[in-house]
Parts: sequence; structure tokens; C-alpha cells
Amino acid sequence: MCIRDRFSPIAAYIAKGVSPEEIGPEIKEYSKISLPKPRYVGNKLELEVIHVDHFGNIITNVPVDSFMRWRGNSNFFELEIGLRKFKLSLARSYESAITKIFLIPGSSGLIEISMNRASASRALSIRPGFRLFLRKLP
Repeated sequence: MCIRDRFSPIAAYIAKGVSPEEIGPEIKEYSKISLPKPRYVGNKLELEVIHVDHFGNIITNVPVDSFMRWRGNSNFFELEIGLRKFKLSLARSYESAITKIFLIPGSSGLIEISMNRASASRALSIRPGFRLFLRKLP
């Protein structure tokens, strides 16, 4: 769950006049998690699935900014899951996606593998912890 999903309801309660103390206790200690780093090797990228949201979007460990630098002018990619391969496009929005399964910059700042009005996780049989390979296509 991204920060927006956690703070939007809280902001709505505060806007209605609910005091922060009524919402919950103050968090004084927190843990920082370290994500596995993606591996960029030429035109191939090794990534890991770190989360699947309730829509079935696959959140990867690939930061949007480093992905955009790596991709260069490529807008099409081949996703390799074991022996299976899928052609994906890079989309700016769900409605503008060219391929059924596509990559999209997520609100968490990470690249996501998604489908419009369907679960990419279910379609690809993917869950957190899976290692995937992405290759740039010409």
C-alpha cells in the first residue's frame, strides 16, 4: 500500500474535524525497509516483485527514474517468467496502453506491471518474491 493510500483517509478525517489523536496513536518509532536492487545488464533487467496490490497490479523493485534512463528510446519490452515470454509496452495511463499487459510508472515511484480492468498478477500467476527478467525490444 502506498503512502497516498494511507494518508488520504486520514486527511479526510482531519478535514471533517476529527483530531489526529482520535484517529490513532502517534508513531514515534518506525522501521526502514531495504528493497532488493534491480540488476541492469545491457538490454536486460532483472527485477523482483515486492508487492501485489488489491487490483492485481504487480509492484516491482525498479525505481521509475532509473528505469526511464535504462529504457532509452524503447517503448516495448519482453517479460520473461521462467519459460514464458510476454510482449509489454510502456504506458502513461491505463487507457493509453498498447499491449494487454503493460508497464506503468506507479504512484509509489516504482515500475508496475498492470492490465486495464484485470489482474496482472492473476493473469501471469505472479506473487511477491518472484524474480523476473525484462528485455528491451527495438
